Amino acid sequence: METKQLLDELTTITKSNIEIANSFKATNPKTLNWRQSEKSWSILECLEHLNRYGDFYLPELNRCIAKARNKKPQLFYKTGVLGGYFARMMKAESTTKIKSLKSYNPIGSQLDQGVLDVFITQQETLLLILEKAQQVDLIKCKTAISLSRFIRLQLGDTLSFLIYHNERHVKQASNVLKQYSKNI
Repeated sequence: METKQLLDELTTITKSNIEIANSFKATNPKTLNWRQSEKSWSILECLEHLNRYGDFYLPELNRCIAKARNKKPQLFYKTGVLGGYFARMMKAESTTKIKSLKSYNPIGSQLDQGVLDVFITQQETLLLILEKAQQVDLIKCKTAISLSRFIRLQLGDTLSFLIYHNERHVKQASNVLKQYSKNI
């Protein structure tokens, strides 16, 4: 795949996530905190989950780009084995269920609409990171991951993983809103 094509796709997804999150701002707090069941997440819990990942990944991505030794971007991007696997698992259309780590699971948290503002700000930061990523080698630049700082993935795989993960949970939040509408 062309590197530009990958970064354009990730940028489009991120812009869409911002639009959807902005649309949630018109939703009342009761609806934003509604859960279909005791074990399911509310709209705000879906986005708080992503905020927690953003707290780890955004500084890591910025660090990686700032530290990139080989600033020359490559025309084509080829995913790594492990990173490509993680990214594919996160795609919104994937049916793979993945249990969230306890520290990233916001269930039962007291959340307000500030979660939306944090999410939108993080997504805007991610757009800036995607812009900077156009200037570095997405294969040679490596990032730590939230599971283990000893495992390092290609920058392109980490961006894909993070943004597909965001898309997956933004769609989950949208589905929660649809379920709420059916249940009132």
